[in-house]
Amino acid sequence: MRRTVVRFILGIAGLAVLVGCEGPTESVPISAIYALSEVASEALPVPSYPGSTVEIVGDTLLLREDGTGVQIAVRRDLTTGDVTRTRNDFEWTRTGARLEISFPCNDMIRALCIAPPHLSGPVSDAEWVLDHAAWYELPVAFVGVPRR
Repeated sequence: MRRTVVRFILGIAGLAVLVGCEGPTESVPISAIYALSEVASEALPVPSYPGSTVEIVGDTLLLREDGTGVQIAVRRDLTTGDVTRTRNDFEWTRTGARLEISFPCNDMIRALCIAPPHLSGPVSDAEWVLDHAAWYELPVAFVGVPRR
């Protein structure tokens, strides 16, 4: 069962990479790719938050070698069945075995901004387990996506 879930996640990640690579992503080499595999110890898809009518189908993080990156987020509205895909730019830093990601605040008032980093935790080529997440319920795990 776990292998099936991992294959599903890697398939979603591959699709997100193929569909989501546009603009600057193509010109800057990719350093690493991580695909969301678990939120609150539950395999995807999971509710965005307890009681939500929107579920997380997938999140893929493409880390570019220049310290920038792209999140490809896929969500499904459980009431309509509609699936949406969003693309969000971010900046990342790695210190030793710790990865931190910060998303820019696009709120004009800046009152709704959450102080960075937004995602952080110990990382390896195989996985990234968050110990801090601004909007996910912990624990959260991403799997490293092999690149060719």
